[in-house]
Amino acid sequence: MYNNLEWVQSLLSTKSTSLFSFSRSTSAHRVNAQDACGALADVKRQCSAETVLIVDCYCLEDKEVQVQDLIRAKLRLALRADKRDDTNLNKLADIVFGRVYKGQFVTKVACGKYLNGMSHVGYAKTWHQYVDAVESEIEQMLLNADMIVCEYRYRHNRE
Repeated sequence: MYNNLEWVQSLLSTKSTSLFSFSRSTSAHRVNAQDACGALADVKRQCSAETVLIVDCYCLEDKEVQVQDLIRAKLRLALRADKRDDTNLNKLADIVFGRVYKGQFVTKVACGKYLNGMSHVGYAKTWHQYVDAVESEIEQMLLNADMIVCEYRYRHNRE
């Protein structure tokens, strides 16, 4: 879904080439970790701190605790705006994090059971809107960052 962010992730993985590897050919620059760092620098220059945190967690598989705190804060704001009780806040944050970062598709029935045995109808009426809203906001941040990396790759003619 986020091909350009996955490109950054692959270049920064421990299996990638060294930081300063170049091809012997004079016509082509071999893509390496410096390119990924340049792309992330563009993201950091053009995006909010929240987006940078979300992208770091996605690309570097780092800062999970901070991202979960950010998700909880966004959920708390949404719940308080509607004057809802936030006793299930940690469980709702786990659902959002699992759906965005781990690709876990969780049905409404499973979510309801996870939230103290609530029925799927109860979950759908009460909590589903908050989970979807925060999830879509995070996905939008990732899409914006993906576009910035795409522009970086285009500007610098990276593979």
